[in-house]
Amino acid sequence: PEEALKLLKRRRQANMDMYWNFHTLTTDMPRSFLGYATDIVLFKTTDSHLDTMSKLPMDKQQEFEQMYFRVQEKSKENKYYFEKINLR
Repeated sequence: PEEALKLLKRRRQANMDMYWNFHTLTTDMPRSFLGYATDIVLFKTTDSHLDTMSKLPMDKQQEFEQMYFRVQEKSKENKYYFEKINLR
């Protein structure tokens, strides 16, 4: 994670966009990592949303929680259903 955070801090100087893919919400991702994220794309998961939600800015927590439950419900009909939340 320390090397990844170094990349995140210097990404604008290197003129690069970064995409990170996690296959679980309950990861050891540091809280500061989400400070660099501009968007979250969420597909259906069997993980609890609470850990990720607690790492988000307060003004985005309720929106993320609502998105989580919508994705869980709508993915019953379409396993590829996803939604995106803008963090900034």
